[in-house]
Amino acid sequence: MTPSPLLSHIIFIPNRQPSRLLSREGRNRTLQKSVEKKKKPATIHLNRKWCKGCYICLEVCPKKVYEKSPEVSEKGFQPVFVAHPEICTRCLQCEMLCPDLAINVEKGE
Repeated sequence: MTPSPLLSHIIFIPNRQPSRLLSREGRNRTLQKSVEKKKKPATIHLNRKWCKGCYICLEVCPKKVYEKSPEVSEKGFQPVFVAHPEICTRCLQCEMLCPDLAINVEKGE
């Protein structure tokens, strides 16, 4: 007898504890706790003196945390500012791709 193709993707993991079944209230509490943890806004340090206004951070940010500043810097550039830190997912794309190293996102919760 050959195994069913539908069951061929199941992997046996030894010494694994069976997951607990939660009531609907338990699941709601667990979900609520995870939402509460994510509400803390990210701490984003932006050095406006180093920013030259290349706007790479505007393009790579999946949540559009940054916006163009209406002000002009001392060097004549229009830098960005952190408009929505509460929706930051801490993906660090802006920090890694900033050519001037002007952005620092704190990695801790």
